Amino acid sequence: LATRGGMLAESRGAMKVAVVGTVVVVPLTVAYGFVEVPLLILALSAVEGVIQAMAVPASQAILAHHAPLGRAAAAQGLAGAATLLIAAITAFAAGLIYGALGPEWMFTIAGAAMLLIVYLAVLSYRQAGADDAAVAAVGGVGADEPLVS
Repeated sequence: LATRGGMLAESRGAMKVAVVGTVVVVPLTVAYGFVEVPLLILALSAVEGVIQAMAVPASQAILAHHAPLGRAAAAQGLAGAATLLIAAITAFAAGLIYGALGPEWMFTIAGAAMLLIVYLAVLSYRQAGADDAAVAAVGGVGADEPLVS
């Protein structure tokens, strides 16, 4: 599925695929707080896994495209480390929220945080696109260049 996700990112646009994939996962995330049947949780997880497999290559393509020339691998590594740090902090906070407010609120807060992060990513991407357009205007590589040649 990840290969198909990468092809989809290249044909439809990496940012569009990443944003749509994440936004589609938000209601699934919220649903985890309300579903108690293990088989239904498993089904939600399977659907989420398929969506994530399609969306993650798009986010990696965005990162590779906007990393400084020759630094895409380092940028991927930094993004991976940041992801693990955020996961550790989130796991700690989620336990506290789950214990204090219950699963419904914890997963609803998680879904809202996902939407906030998508919004911030779109704003950042638009700024990077404006920066790329400025570079392209003076003869450099811009946002219209393909992700891979």
